[in-house]
Amino acid sequence: MAPTPPAPPTAAAGIHPVAPLRSSSSGILLTKLVLRALTIALTFIALLVLTTNTLTVIYLGDYGTLTPMKVKFNDVISYRYMLFTILLGLLYSLLQTALTAFHLSSGKRISNILVYLDFFGDIVLLYALATGAAAGFAISIDLGEHLKDYEKFLAKGNASASMLLLGSICSVVSLVFSSFGLEQRF
Repeated sequence: MAPTPPAPPTAAAGIHPVAPLRSSSSGILLTKLVLRALTIALTFIALLVLTTNTLTVIYLGDYGTLTPMKVKFNDVISYRYMLFTILLGLLYSLLQTALTAFHLSSGKRISNILVYLDFFGDIVLLYALATGAAAGFAISIDLGEHLKDYEKFLAKGNASASMLLLGSICSVVSLVFSSFGLEQRF
């Protein structure tokens, strides 16, 4: 009779065996898909809030006449930068959502090089969304101290910047999951 091999360590002995995480597992892919969908939703809301942001201000014009002036979001340079980061976030997230959905449904990537696109693209997106949100918050605070008539206009800018900030948080979590796939390449 052959001797029996020793039993593997158990949780009772204080050792907790943990299976390694794999980027190809459906749970991680599904989580990345949800995070990308959230990023799309948040950046789309930010786009709607920002692009519909207008204000009509009445100022004293030439010869003492009251003149209405319409202020739009693209009159503020920081809000134009926010628009750029929103569009970048939307396009990248839509692309990655399609690629992740394909990977989830077929079980394989279109190309192995996309592991790098996942990781480095998420880094670029994170910085873009975070700096876009920071620019929106900064200009709203700076102008808010001096232009009380613009309060509603600046509040919408803050709302859009908040959506960008939440989108960047989703991008951070997605970046962590993308790093799992990069780790397996080496």
